[in-house]
Amino acid sequence: SLSRAGETVRLLDLGSRNGCWVSGLRVPEAVLRVGSSLVLGGVSVSVQVAPSYNAATFGLLERAALLVRLAEASERSHALRQPLSVLMVRSLRPGKVSMAELVSRSASALPAAQGLALYEPGVLCVVLAGTSATVAEMLAARLTEPLDGSGALVCGAASLDEQHNTPELLLL
Repeated sequence: SLSRAGETVRLLDLGSRNGCWVSGLRVPEAVLRVGSSLVLGGVSVSVQVAPSYNAATFGLLERAALLVRLAEASERSHALRQPLSVLMVRSLRPGKVSMAELVSRSASALPAAQGLALYEPGVLCVVLAGTSATVAEMLAARLTEPLDGSGALVCGAASLDEQHNTPELLLL
């Protein structure tokens, strides 16, 4: 049996003859993450978690897919010796800016974004491959400029450098 809990999938073998195999090991149960592979009988399956309604409505990645995309971008960044930056965007006054407006403003202000993701409710994460810390800070400033009649946004920027060599550190 498979059951979803947030961005993970719980696998429970209910006594099958061939068993369930994860990472080459037969397991009675396991917690799987996006990208995990398992074998059920003679079928190999890769776990992909469907986006939540909010993320799907706006064409956004979910947090788990964001982490995969960020890891891939980080590897390319290191291999090509290019910068990688991430912006976290949210409304300064929750409820004042709709998710639709947040996504629209972010997409129009940041055309070079390689991924827009729903990091958590009301917080948008933007991956900017090939973007230096200086440019990311300028983009964040442009994004947070108040527009007529709309709520104020706050934006944090982080960039991958020699001291921060894992994508997870960008999100802290």
